[in-house]
Amino acid sequence: MWLGLGVAVIALWIWLFASGRPAPFIERFDGAILDWASRLRTPSGITIARGLALLGSVWTVLVLRWGTILVLAVTERLRHLVTFVSTLLVVRLIALLVSEAVGRPRPLGIAYAYGWQGYAHPSRQVAALAVAAIGASFALAPRGRWRRGTFVASGVVIALLGVARIYLGVDHPTDGLFGAVIGASSAVVAFRLFCPGDVFPVTYHRGKGAHLEIDDARADRLRAALDEQAGLELVSVEPFGEESSGGSTPLRLRVRGTEDGREEELFSKLYARSHLRADRWYKLGRLIRYGALEDEVTFTSVRQLVEYEDYALRVMHDADVPSVRPRGFIELEAEHEYAILMTFLRNAEEADEDAPIDERVIDSGLDVVRAMWEQGIAHRDIKPGNVLVRDGKVYLIDVSFAQMRPSPWREVVDLANMMLVLALGTDAETVYAHATEIFEPDEIGEAFAATRGITMPRQLREKLAEDGRDLLDEFRRLAPHKDPIATQRWSLRRIAITVRTVALAGGLLALALANLANLRSP
Repeated sequence: MWLGLGVAVIALWIWLFASGRPAPFIERFDGAILDWASRLRTPSGITIARGLALLGSVWTVLVLRWGTILVLAVTERLRHLVTFVSTLLVVRLIALLVSEAVGRPRPLGIAYAYGWQGYAHPSRQVAALAVAAIGASFALAPRGRWRRGTFVASGVVIALLGVARIYLGVDHPTDGLFGAVIGASSAVVAFRLFCPGDVFPVTYHRGKGAHLEIDDARADRLRAALDEQAGLELVSVEPFGEESSGGSTPLRLRVRGTEDGREEELFSKLYARSHLRADRWYKLGRLIRYGALEDEVTFTSVRQLVEYEDYALRVMHDADVPSVRPRGFIELEAEHEYAILMTFLRNAEEADEDAPIDERVIDSGLDVVRAMWEQGIAHRDIKPGNVLVRDGKVYLIDVSFAQMRPSPWREVVDLANMMLVLALGTDAETVYAHATEIFEPDEIGEAFAATRGITMPRQLREKLAEDGRDLLDEFRRLAPHKDPIATQRWSLRRIAITVRTVALAGGLLALALANLANLRSP
């Protein structure tokens, strides 16, 4: 509906104002309303209307804009922030260009009871307030009662400003109407398109953006999918392991077989469109900064994302690499939400500085890497949160980044990351001594020649920084010297995407500068 209204306004501008003046019936309509409003003027009414007209003042609009921007920046909702700012700039520029092109004067034959500047159509004050208020409602208010309330309040405020400016004789009725429609429709369409509430909900609880809320509706979809597609009855569901997961919503499920009634615990990862988009942005950033580091190809659907992880789990399991047993995946909502299922490793701990890591654990972790080398598999995300220890044995989990038939470069990076993880709970000398019993010293030297910030997962980098020891440098001193292996990969695709991104960023900057050129107007 709002998209249609916005298109209708643009069509009317093209049709009615191509000649530089409104059509006669719009002039008659505006004139009748203004004449009626002028006859209702009283001293007290003018005073009230002037107060309401301040809703469209530069300072009011700026406070609303920057207040929203500040909240979005503090809560780290980057997507909402970019959408909000871009919509403000676009509407401001449209209103400025259209008003100059149409050149409609202020109402004639009526005494102005308020200051004004510039042309009348569309009302730039009403458009600025509408896009800021409706955009702030989408960006700040959670869906449901709160957002409905802010929409109603925004509508009332916009209407009061429009009526006040008509009463004071500085806007025609259609000036305010067209300004309100353009401002509101732009905000509605932009946020519905780029920040849909079911994918990018507005919440104020602590947590990563990848972690979706398991509300009643989502729990019901999960329960129905488990029953229909896996023959399991959902007993309970709770978040699990969120600290080390940034690309999905990890869950612990207690389920009961619908046929045998046997209860068991499963680990599940919930994937939605937000995770697919995050994967695309993550890989785009890596492509621009470093080139394609070993198959940095984005998935085109949520189904592909979950299908690939299920496939990687099965490859790991068939290759006897210690991991979790795959249990398939279920569809909560077609092409929108899926959940992958796997066995739950009870009594397992993350392999960090607090885990009990002894010589048996070190050998197990190194054997896991050797097994992957022999089977032609690379994990590509070895970090404390993905290396679990149970009864002296190491298990690898979260294989969503796994690669089959990797390059030797990728294989040695897995070795270096595993040695760094094991050294967090022990020391570099002990881990290196055990590694030389399984790997050649030259292989270890090559591993640390290929390892630097970009090749290490974020959690591993953070743990190394917290540890205080320069474990990476210690391993390099222990291993044979190898010249650093370059991580940059240049290609025509990387160059083209980089140029396109810079061009888009330049366009946004030019848009911002064009808007900032006239700060005295909203």
